[in-house]
Formats: sequence, C-alpha cells, structure tokens
Amino acid sequence: MFGRAENVEKDELFTSASPLDGRVFKVTKLSLGYFRTLHVEQDLALDLGALISKYALPPALDASYGSDPTSIMMFARIKID
Repeated sequence: MFGRAENVEKDELFTSASPLDGRVFKVTKLSLGYFRTLHVEQDLALDLGALISKYALPPALDASYGSDPTSIMMFARIKID
C-alpha cells in the first residue's frame, strides 16, 4: 500500500474565457493505492495496481468540478532485473 496527501494553491483551474481564470484556490488531495508484484520469469516481474484520489475543493468550484470529485487510476509496470 502507498499514499500521498497534498495541500496546494492552484491558479490554473480555468481557461482565459472563464471569469474565474487566474483566481487562486486551495486544493487538497488524498490518494491511496496498492500494487501487487507477479513474477513472470526469473528476471522479469509485472506490477498491477490501482490508485484512488479524493479532492477537497472550495464550494466556489462545485459548479465546475462537482461536490465530491474523485479520480481512479489503474496501472501496470514491467520490471526487468
């Protein structure tokens, strides 16, 4: 298992056509993930995993990003020793 927490100020969340362009918003992100290593051959392994991230955003961003933004990523990695 692995995880990461971020708390940053973002000013690039909107394009220049938006009235919110250039405004700074505090964004908090918590990510948790897991991967499993499968040994394919003596010098070859395959990692399979997934990561889920939840975001805490100011209410001003709800119309654009929703009230409960979540992202999910699945991945594979080949390791050669």
